[in-house]
Amino acid sequence: MTSTAPLTAPISLDQISLRVTRKDGADRGFLVGGSGSGKSTLADLLGAEFVHRYYGRGGRRLILDSKPRYRAQWTVSGTSAARRYKRWAHGQPIPGSVVVDTPADLTHAFALGHRTVIAQCEDSRELPRLVATAAAFLRDARASRPQLIQVDETMDFYHGNGMPRGGDDTITKFARAGRERGNAVLYCSQRTKSIPATLMSELNRLYALQLDYLADAKRLQEMGCPPFELPQRPYEFRYWFKGDRATVFGPYRLDIP
Repeated sequence: MTSTAPLTAPISLDQISLRVTRKDGADRGFLVGGSGSGKSTLADLLGAEFVHRYYGRGGRRLILDSKPRYRAQWTVSGTSAARRYKRWAHGQPIPGSVVVDTPADLTHAFALGHRTVIAQCEDSRELPRLVATAAAFLRDARASRPQLIQVDETMDFYHGNGMPRGGDDTITKFARAGRERGNAVLYCSQRTKSIPATLMSELNRLYALQLDYLADAKRLQEMGCPPFELPQRPYEFRYWFKGDRATVFGPYRLDIP
């Protein structure tokens, strides 16, 4: 990642990456950005970096894709997943990923050696299936094997009052109960609206891009970060880490082809 004036000096992906350590447990990141801000691009960079960093320890990633906006490469049966997306005019491909439809498929995919698995749906009525897959992922977590759940659109899993859809609090539980078991999490969202305060208070890394609703920025202080000026252009972001609570770094610009 590089920056150009009036941005700040360049920062590397390594410096802002999600970690799993014995001292602090697993990171809980929040990546927020409006439509077209570059949110999905930065999210996939962070997710892919996590798998690469912990590859030797069996690192793996589950993406919950409720829009959906990602294209998997394979099905769990070993065939190309391209036919699933033949009607799509969009979608970011995730090389080496496999799409699953059930928690049992998730277990099978990891047993076959896949490192990035995508559970996705096109109808909100199917959200319980994604939550059930996430619950299986959390149950299988252990401290010796780093894993990351990447929730692509977090607010889809909550009602406007912050209560989980379907009454299942698995998505919130990752922030509260997963870090001691090697389970990092990256919550992504276009808005802060409906994200529970209990979840916001557990987060320790923030990646803030351009927002469509400036009022959403006020809720970022529930994480513990000070007020700051939001980026004004696509593919720019500000970064905050709870270990250096008083400073919001950036803005930085994503260096993409």
